[in-house]
Amino acid sequence: MSNKTARLYDYIDIDIKMVHKIFAEYDSKIKINKLELIPEGLSTSNYIVHTNEPQIKYLLKIYPENGGNSEIEVSSYKYAKRYVVVPNIYFFDNTKKVYNKPYIIMDYIDGITLKEYIIKNKRFPEKMVYNIANSLALLHNREYENRALLDKHLNIEKVLPSIKAVYEKGLNSFAGNHINSKIKKDILEFITQNEDMLKKLDSQFVYSHGDFNPSNILVDNKESIWFIDFEYSLSSSIYLDIGKFFRDRTDIDKYMTKEIYDNFFRGYNSSAKILLTNDWIKLVRLMDMISMLGLINKKSVPDEWVSEIEEAIIKTMSILGD
Repeated sequence: MSNKTARLYDYIDIDIKMVHKIFAEYDSKIKINKLELIPEGLSTSNYIVHTNEPQIKYLLKIYPENGGNSEIEVSSYKYAKRYVVVPNIYFFDNTKKVYNKPYIIMDYIDGITLKEYIIKNKRFPEKMVYNIANSLALLHNREYENRALLDKHLNIEKVLPSIKAVYEKGLNSFAGNHINSKIKKDILEFITQNEDMLKKLDSQFVYSHGDFNPSNILVDNKESIWFIDFEYSLSSSIYLDIGKFFRDRTDIDKYMTKEIYDNFFRGYNSSAKILLTNDWIKLVRLMDMISMLGLINKKSVPDEWVSEIEEAIIKTMSILGD
């Protein structure tokens, strides 16, 4: 798939006067001289907050009107900090007393996304992918009894249907209407004939980042790795996060070599409670295919999403058939 994305919510405009009021709730001594919108992401609006001290910057993350998953994200950062490197959160407010939307004030990490790093350097260092996989395995330490949405305490709030049920529902709904009929038929035949694989995706569940892609991993100036953006955290199979990490992406696919996959496998299993098995690549692709179908399981979606997802599904079906 390409790296073009359509936002779920419009960017939220905010002026520096309001940001001063927001920061006064955290520390009234902070003097702000510039705001800079980060033009990435699907739902939240993120601003770099420059202060009078050039070396000190903050990130102001504003959630959409309905609050998004702000409480889950704050709890997720606290949890993740035990195992992986994440930015500090300094202040969280969802009372809407000062500002009419939930927001957090946190560290701004001076670096680039993993996607940008790979494109810029024309490579994906094997040691780096090993360390990312090792960190992800640690993040997956927390186990659950079901695949489920989580509450603000990261406990199960709503149990989700089986993977097979989600596949069948999506293919018999909007997602199935959007994609080519032959592709739909091939998927339905595959899941009918390979229920054992689907059961593997529904047998063990862990805390999952939920949107673990190369744009949600930062590489700082010292080439340290930071995990960010936990607003879609949930309980799921280990293969959910790994699938999104290895999803086809036009700009970086050529750097995803066999050595990268091998190093990811070794790095993950070095710290994992639930080990990747030899068929892990097929399970990863099967799990991510359902995530991609979920993106277009709406009445109206961009045409380019459908065509790109069809291409990715064709490639996935080829891998599953080997």
